[in-house]
Amino acid sequence: MTEGTVNSQITDSVTQTIAAVLGNSSAETKSMLDTLMAETVGMAMYNAVNNQHNAQMVSNASTTAACARMLKTPFPAPPSVRVSVPTVTAVTPVPIPLAPTSAQVQVTGAAFDPDLTVELTASGKKIAVLSGSAQLIGVTPTAFSFSNSIFTAEGTYGMQIRNPDGGTSASVSLGVLAQAPSISGVTSVTGSITVAGANFQPNLSVAVVNQNGVPVSGPVVSAITSSGFTVKFSVALAAGLYGITVTNPDGRSSSNYLFSVAAA
Repeated sequence: MTEGTVNSQITDSVTQTIAAVLGNSSAETKSMLDTLMAETVGMAMYNAVNNQHNAQMVSNASTTAACARMLKTPFPAPPSVRVSVPTVTAVTPVPIPLAPTSAQVQVTGAAFDPDLTVELTASGKKIAVLSGSAQLIGVTPTAFSFSNSIFTAEGTYGMQIRNPDGGTSASVSLGVLAQAPSISGVTSVTGSITVAGANFQPNLSVAVVNQNGVPVSGPVVSAITSSGFTVKFSVALAAGLYGITVTNPDGRSSSNYLFSVAAA
């Protein structure tokens, strides 16, 4: 080897090293860049997921807090509706006469509405509901009346009054009883008599006796109303004192009523 010169092997070794470094630098640089990029993108995605998760938690917490405050807020109470409860203090007449005796059942009390209804029951079963001016007469806040024609049999009935707002009275017991006929006067004309009184029923019968207690034969009853009827005889009554008794089909009879027939 000549002094001042470099061995070719040395120069080749250096050259090869330099070539290797230069050759590998591009690949290594790109590899490091790719690794850094992958780590950066991964970290960015991780941060984005965390931010979204945290934002969702904040949103849920806000919604929960808002709902809790809404539930704690007192709601205004609905306006109270005042219900008028009707009360019954009296029902007349007592007992109520059974139809066909004509009578008005008068009910007195308080808090009666003009559009009230009256429910009637018998043995716990509803038999009628009365309403309107055709059935309820003269409705005022303290009284009204209705016809006894609604009752078709003797017995005890229940009555409840219901206002349109739902107010309902306590049940009131009504006694219905067929009335015995009563005679208030007898007018005698030739061959017949006219009897006045009350509680007369269709198909009633009469018994007329003279002052000796002998029945007068052949009486024919006609023109019967609840307050009177006419009796015709086949033979004109002789002057004197007579007695007449009226019996309704239900078996109730009047007391013996005395009347006189003047001489013709």
